[in-house]
Amino acid sequence: EREFAADGATLYGTFCAACHGPKGEGRRYPGMPLFPAVGSPDFLAAASDAFLAATVRRGRPGRRMPAWGEKEGGLRPEEIKAVIAHLRTLGGGVAAEPDPKPARWVTADAATGRRLFTTYCAGCHGAEGKGAEALALNNPGLLATATDTYFVRAISRGRRGTVMDGFAKPSTIHPALAPADIEAIVSHIRTWEMQP
Repeated sequence: EREFAADGATLYGTFCAACHGPKGEGRRYPGMPLFPAVGSPDFLAAASDAFLAATVRRGRPGRRMPAWGEKEGGLRPEEIKAVIAHLRTLGGGVAAEPDPKPARWVTADAATGRRLFTTYCAGCHGAEGKGAEALALNNPGLLATATDTYFVRAISRGRRGTVMDGFAKPSTIHPALAPADIEAIVSHIRTWEMQP
């Protein structure tokens, strides 16, 4: 039994806030990779409860995000649900947008996507997506749980309040990318699932 309350806010404060910030705003510690802003309304609109639960349960292999649902003393299924509900309040009550498409639907050209990724994404996410200024996209935990729609929405819209700019609209540092270009980037990201 817990020696503290098991409501979502308390569990988030105990297990998540040190890395992701008390309001889910993300954190950056010297010499460490960025901890993402999990309270971002943009993130929460794209992230289904199933995606969030799988992330908390399985973690991110090779990163500092532990598998809280698999660790002794970690989070139980009902506690993971409470944490997710609390995350949604941090994002202003935003619910995940419906996604009628299958998990894997993008069929664009991965070679084109690699060229676009190198031009527009590698500076922050690393040449092979292993993370640099921004989080690692080439991670088996993320690749297994994120849908193509999740990636398309993230690239298109970006994350307000973070360095991740949306590419569906032009900015002072990049042109707008067409939907086919964004889908090509997703196809390239998916090639990392096939690597040993």
